[in-house]
Amino acid sequence: MRKAGTPPLARKAPRYANGMANRVCLSTTKSEYSFSLVNIVNLFSLHRYYSPIDMINLYFIGSAGSGKSSLTGAFLGWMQRQGYDVVTVNLDPGIENSPYVPDVDIREWIKLDDIMEDYSVGPNGAQIIAADMLALNINEMKEIIESFETEYVIFDTPGQMELFTLRQSGKVLVDSFGANNSMIGFLYDPVVSKIPSGFVTLKLQGASVHVRFN
Repeated sequence: MRKAGTPPLARKAPRYANGMANRVCLSTTKSEYSFSLVNIVNLFSLHRYYSPIDMINLYFIGSAGSGKSSLTGAFLGWMQRQGYDVVTVNLDPGIENSPYVPDVDIREWIKLDDIMEDYSVGPNGAQIIAADMLALNINEMKEIIESFETEYVIFDTPGQMELFTLRQSGKVLVDSFGANNSMIGFLYDPVVSKIPSGFVTLKLQGASVHVRFN
């Protein structure tokens, strides 16, 4: 894991020109997974040819078990192999076995066990409180991320997507890091997508995420 402030291992790429903001909602069902990654890859490739602004933020959002952490780890590996400098941020205080080692981890500030003990709540209540507490740590988290001097930041959002999409702290975080320099990758659960009603439901969830952060 590269420490904050150390030189990046890969060459830096120019950033997008002003007005090149990309807020995208991408499906990642089993049949569309590659197509969605191609969209993100193409956007990142364009990044090499435009004049600088702030770092690009990519948020993976989806229902529990849709593969956000797995995609974060896989996409991190791909970007590093392509020569991109990237930092990963874990926003899920309840994750136990992450497939990657996050550079910045919300668990350094918020621990579910401590919340359950301090507020006398169960796991679900602790998750809600943790989501609201996220806003209290945004400034410190932002300082640490900016100290990496990276071009790209991948945010792995909480397993229960409503904790990030419906609580105000999620929007505050996106706005704090720059909504115009952010992309949202919405993951479709392939199991749920197998039946028409499930697929339509996920489409509506994706639309709600788009409305929430637009």
